[in-house]
Amino acid sequence: AQLQRAATRGNGVQGDEITRNAMQIRSIPLKVNMSQYGIRQMEIRGEVVIHKQKFQEYNQKLIDKGEQPLANARNAASGSLRIKDPLEVGRRNLDAFLYHVSDIVMLENQEMPASFRSHAGLLDMMDSLGFKTSSASTRKYSQIQEVIQYVEQFEAHRDDLPYEIDGMVIKVN
Repeated sequence: AQLQRAATRGNGVQGDEITRNAMQIRSIPLKVNMSQYGIRQMEIRGEVVIHKQKFQEYNQKLIDKGEQPLANARNAASGSLRIKDPLEVGRRNLDAFLYHVSDIVMLENQEMPASFRSHAGLLDMMDSLGFKTSSASTRKYSQIQEVIQYVEQFEAHRDDLPYEIDGMVIKVN
């Protein structure tokens, strides 16, 4: 299957169509073999980021050309998806982390695998298809105290990440 459409979240109901720009993000696969899981079509949600170093390099190029630098990496990433020139999107070296499967349509006569009933199972499937996910920093805990401890550790090192974040997400698997 191939990428059919990409859109911003917009107002939660309707967003901007950004397929041509999303195709310039190297970490978004344009084709994947979903049929190995019996999937005909799926909708995946994610976040587009620009690494801090790439953002600084891009801003320096703007300054060198006498242009106004971009304000910050998070706004630069989301704003880049709305610009008219897909080649310019490619020059900005954006990255995408995909974190949620919001819909799956199975092939005819195919049952949904039991592993798809958990968030971790869906992340594993996305990883195996070549989508970039947050699974490297994902943890599974059975006790709330373990979750709190990990949140504290994560918070202490969040500025060490190569990209800016708002925070972390805690999900019940």
